[in-house]
Amino acid sequence: MTEMVTYRTEVLTLNAKTYTVQFKQQRDRECYALLAINEATQEKWECTYSQEVAEAFKHSSETEIEDKVYQILKDDLERGMI
Repeated sequence: MTEMVTYRTEVLTLNAKTYTVQFKQQRDRECYALLAINEATQEKWECTYSQEVAEAFKHSSETEIEDKVYQILKDDLERGMI
């Protein structure tokens, strides 16, 4: 697998918990991933997304990013999975 490089890192509060969220891209193609790490438990959650979503993330403020990431993680957050 090709190496993923982080192009943005944010510390976000989601459901009253602190997460470090890394936005990543593969060097050799248009593949993007989001990695969220629960700071208290070190549990990790990862997903991939499209180039269009990556462009939206790149141009979003911290508040907008928090809202977008929450929508992606919402179901797993509410079930206490991360």
